[in-house]
Amino acid sequence: MIRVKESSDGIISAFPTVIRLVEAAPPLEKFNVIAFRQRQIDEHEVHFEDITLDTKDVFFTYTDATQRNGLDLVMYIRGYNQRNDHFVGATFILLDSLIGEYDVGTKIGQITFESYQEQEDIHPISDLVSLVDTM
Repeated sequence: MIRVKESSDGIISAFPTVIRLVEAAPPLEKFNVIAFRQRQIDEHEVHFEDITLDTKDVFFTYTDATQRNGLDLVMYIRGYNQRNDHFVGATFILLDSLIGEYDVGTKIGQITFESYQEQEDIHPISDLVSLVDTM
C-alpha cells in the first residue's frame, strides 16, 4: 500500500481544499490518500536545512486561549538562534510529527520562540501530545 499525504504546509486557509481533495480522491487499490501530515510519535529527531532538533532539546509553556484560538505556546529550544529561520521551520515539522498538522493548525494559536536557558516551570515537548488530546 502506498500512502499519499496531502498537506497544506501549515496554511490554515488551505485546510478545506486539502479535505475536499482527499474526499474526492477515487478509491485506488494500492494507494491510500491521507489528509495532512500525521503524527509520527516515534520520531524523536527532525532534520531541516542546517538544523537538527531532538525532542529532548525542545520545551514549552502555554497559555490556554481556546476561547480565542487554541493554546498559545512559547517554545524554548536548546541552541536557538533567532537569526536562523530554520529553527522555526524545524520546530513546526517537529510539532507536525508529534501532534499532527491538523491539530497544529486548529488547536495551537500563537507560537513564540526563545532560547532554552534551563528555565523553571517548563514542559518537555513530548507533554504537548497529551495536552492537545484533552482539547
